[in-house]
Amino acid sequence: MTRTIAIVIPVRDDWVSFAVFVAEISNLFSGSEFAFRVYAVDDGSTVAFDADAVILPEASCILSIEVIGLAANLGHQRAIAVGLCAIAESAEIDAVLVMDSDGQDRPVDIALLLATSFRQPRHVVLAKRAFAGWPTCRSCGTT
Repeated sequence: MTRTIAIVIPVRDDWVSFAVFVAEISNLFSGSEFAFRVYAVDDGSTVAFDADAVILPEASCILSIEVIGLAANLGHQRAIAVGLCAIAESAEIDAVLVMDSDGQDRPVDIALLLATSFRQPRHVVLAKRAFAGWPTCRSCGTT
């Protein structure tokens, strides 16, 4: 049974990282039980998305890439909210992931997130990013 997963990714100008991120998902999950619909929320980019920059094999697990264009930069969180609203009515999606393509999130973590989600189907699953702490102000020593 193939499970269709939506991935909402806010993007502002960094289409190179986005292309690498999507290609890595394809490399990791093609031939698996997962198929992905990728929704890039273009948060007011000044650089246009070039679909030819995303290189995928013929038998890729990436079913589609849709760019949702915003007329202006609304910020990361609002861009995510717009993306979630855009896919909210889709009946063909088994799970939704919200990820960044700029290196903060790793495609290799998708399997663990999905496994946890399917074990707890009525829960929201969050990944905790490692954080070394707030930088200390050199002038006053506060964080």
